[in-house]
Amino acid sequence: MKLMVPGKDWDEAVISDGRFCSAVYQALDRTAVFGGGDRHPSHIPKIVNMTKGNDCVLEHVDNSKFGYPSSDMWNCYCFSDMCNYPFTFKEFERRGHTLKPTSAFPLFYHLTYLEFYIFFNQKVFIFKE
Repeated sequence: MKLMVPGKDWDEAVISDGRFCSAVYQALDRTAVFGGGDRHPSHIPKIVNMTKGNDCVLEHVDNSKFGYPSSDMWNCYCFSDMCNYPFTFKEFERRGHTLKPTSAFPLFYHLTYLEFYIFFNQKVFIFKE
């Protein structure tokens, strides 16, 4: 499975027997982090307990015991090559909090200028608006 992974530049990585891609969107600071894993989805409670048909679930995280403010984050999981293509929190909201494409048109028709630049230059790991 191919997925987007962090590095000096964006790298397209292939995980042998790859199982899932992931994206985490932080509502508090409007950032996003992308990755994936090679464990079978049935062994990951957050994936097993997701509502059928949804690829993202909103989770409230209580960080007060660590001295940080509580926050909401969207945890997203998908299971096809490059399904965690990185886009901004703003685009994530526009899509209705999903990684799924919004239409039959190619993804790049929906990109902002910044996303278009990143797509072709592949230089950014964390988006912040």
